[in-house]
Amino acid sequence: MRNIFFIILLILTTIISTSCQNSKNEEESLTKENAMSFFRELSPERGAFFYAQNRTKYTFLDSFYTDSIFPAVALCSYQELKKVTYSLKSTPLQDIADEYFKEVKSQYLQDIQVEIREYTQLQKQLFETEIYPLMEIELDSMLNADITKIIDRYAGGFLNYRKLEFFIGKDSKKFEKLWKEYINPQSYNDHINKYIQTYMDSISEFQKQYFYDVTGRKIEKELEINVPEISMNISSDILKQVDYFTSGEKVTMTTELIKDYAAPIAVGLATGGIGTLIYEVGNTAYDIHQIYKDIENQKIEPEEQLLSVCIEELNKNIEETYLQECKLKVLERIESSNKILFNLITLGI
Repeated sequence: MRNIFFIILLILTTIISTSCQNSKNEEESLTKENAMSFFRELSPERGAFFYAQNRTKYTFLDSFYTDSIFPAVALCSYQELKKVTYSLKSTPLQDIADEYFKEVKSQYLQDIQVEIREYTQLQKQLFETEIYPLMEIELDSMLNADITKIIDRYAGGFLNYRKLEFFIGKDSKKFEKLWKEYINPQSYNDHINKYIQTYMDSISEFQKQYFYDVTGRKIEKELEINVPEISMNISSDILKQVDYFTSGEKVTMTTELIKDYAAPIAVGLATGGIGTLIYEVGNTAYDIHQIYKDIENQKIEPEEQLLSVCIEELNKNIEETYLQECKLKVLERIESSNKILFNLITLGI
């Protein structure tokens, strides 16, 4: 076991000795004639470090590095020049390297600023063309479902039996009560927030990666945004439309009742029953003709018209106030967050 230990120690000693000897030989063999070939084998950072460490050993290095190597090194990228400048401290090139570095850094930051502005505009554009329309569709779908439920509870049921309550005083007050029961503003807020926050999270991830790519550092940067609370109160115009719908359906039901029940009975009594059959045949022919006429004129059912008015009225208010305010806040947050990103990069590079 002891023999194996000595063998390993001998091997390591030989490797270290050989490496040091090679390095020593390389340095000792450095001349004006082979210096260019030697520096070409080194990266700009390693070359600058070698120069700074050996400039007093080789008297020709100061003039050689200044005249033949540094002009090319000064054209390096920002990241490379940053390391080179650090290595050249306490050398005759320190002040010149610092000036080059300041110029390169200034230009580098300008390029980053332009790029971030381009990303900012693209992020805004994507929100307006892709995310915002999805928010509108989501709201429209939710409104359609909720208001359909309200109208069904107000005037639906089996054979629309709930319309019978119109004759005992059921009116827009009942509709308003159902509105408050079925329209939940918080649910709408949650859905809109989901779309907005998901998009902001994607921007946040992009900014983290961008910061890392530029500075080589990681950063915890989340994008939070306060969106307004949606208002979904029922308007006076909708309540007027409900009253119009209610009164119209009362008239329709009364007319149908007279046509279907009172009129046949009266005709039957007056004609001994023969007129009832004639009345029914004529009435059926009239109904068929009316159906075709309604289809031809694309007549909208009263419930569909009420639904359309409710959605259109509410959508208009939401679009002009809530969604526009949401969009404004999102665009402002994208703008401010990217300015913060640039400021962090300025401090981090």
